[in-house]
Amino acid sequence: MRSEESIRTEIHNALDALVRPAPGLTAKAMERVHAEARPPAGSGRFRRLVQVAAVLGSAAVLAIAVFAIHQATHRGPSPVPTAGPFIAPVTTGSGAQVAWLEGQTGIIGIDPSGHIVGTIPVSAAVRSTDGSEVYAVSGSSVEIYSAATGKLERTIARQTSDAGGLTAEGRYLAILTDNPAGVELVDLVAGRAVAFTRLGNSFPTASLEFLMVSSDGSQLFAFAGFWQHTAVAALRFNGTSLQLTRQVIDGQQGHTLPRCDGMSSANSPSALPERLLPDGKTMVSFCPGDGEVSWFDLDRLTITARVRIQERNPFWLSPVFSQDGSMLYLQEPGTGRLTVVDLQRRAIVRSAIVNAPTVFSPLPWVVDRLFPPAFAGGIPRTAAISPDGTSLYVTGGFERPIGIGAVRVTDFHVSGQWSLEGGGSLWLSGDGGTIYVLNNGSDQLSILHLDSGSVTTVKLSAPGYDFLALPN
Repeated sequence: MRSEESIRTEIHNALDALVRPAPGLTAKAMERVHAEARPPAGSGRFRRLVQVAAVLGSAAVLAIAVFAIHQATHRGPSPVPTAGPFIAPVTTGSGAQVAWLEGQTGIIGIDPSGHIVGTIPVSAAVRSTDGSEVYAVSGSSVEIYSAATGKLERTIARQTSDAGGLTAEGRYLAILTDNPAGVELVDLVAGRAVAFTRLGNSFPTASLEFLMVSSDGSQLFAFAGFWQHTAVAALRFNGTSLQLTRQVIDGQQGHTLPRCDGMSSANSPSALPERLLPDGKTMVSFCPGDGEVSWFDLDRLTITARVRIQERNPFWLSPVFSQDGSMLYLQEPGTGRLTVVDLQRRAIVRSAIVNAPTVFSPLPWVVDRLFPPAFAGGIPRTAAISPDGTSLYVTGGFERPIGIGAVRVTDFHVSGQWSLEGGGSLWLSGDGGTIYVLNNGSDQLSILHLDSGSVTTVKLSAPGYDFLALPN
């Protein structure tokens, strides 16, 4: 009998003749993948799922391989990273029920009825804390749009004209700049830029970078070089000026910083997997490349605890933080495994496969054994938590290659299933009543109304990518 390895080799050779292999995408997929280029208009992450079926051998051997690669490719200027606040508020206003989706011409707003409320032609944008507004950085100004109607409400002049990271927290919009390296703070209520300070010369720029801001805006933490040699700058805001208090680099002077080699900055519109905990002293960081969760002490500026999550392949886990910042849920759409991390106890409290089958292929045994798919630096956005924290909504799985399932987080019981054409990125409205989900081809949006189970389908004129995240 032929060995599995010989069959795998033969399949690789056959597929190489059909699909040009992506350099550096080994089984571990841990080489850095640069996925930063975008068309000038500001399209989102280019997602491509390539599936090839090859039949090899004769009567003695029949092997079927499905080759699935979710690849983040060069698409123009890198997106502007965004991060969440300490604790997410209840977002029940009309604007929080409208999904804003990355498209090739900017971000597109779609309401629960499937009506397109507007298009904002920018690449750097973030939603307000309550979901009612969209803040877009355009050159030397900040444009504020209604999330409900897509109409421009007002414009605020900036002190700088560059944007490398973007975070909204309450009345403030924090902007991490690259040229020069610095942090700018915009007061959204007063309608003016109130502070700017430069960072040290050693602070890296033009890399994966993001900002974390405390709930009152008094503390800011700028991260950069997150692939391998992370740097962090700690700043304080006293109401009128920003002061740089400390700046350290990973591995120097006893500091150990979180990092995630290979994670693409194209994940930014849906928010990177970092959160400030309610204690105001700790940041939790999750790396989808190796499955590591780390707790970062904001006073000592070093990692104090780590937990490794079981992951079948790099960049397979979809991270979801609970609204109160106490739990991290990690769904693996390729296997159906769900893992829960208690962020206060710093421990895995539950991990199990929930009705196992993969969302990516109707032949999961082939994918798992012969040719497991690998994600090139992308983070699956296939799960969302209900506002009351009781249910996790996921796309695919539960013996359906497409669709939506609801999992009760206390016991992993599947409490509901809906058949629709899903499999792509998923977004839950602020009131928890509507689920928006893309299909695998990213050219169709299905809108599920949970109260009635009805589905509205929207054909997209151009592919959609990730949804602009509500703070959570």
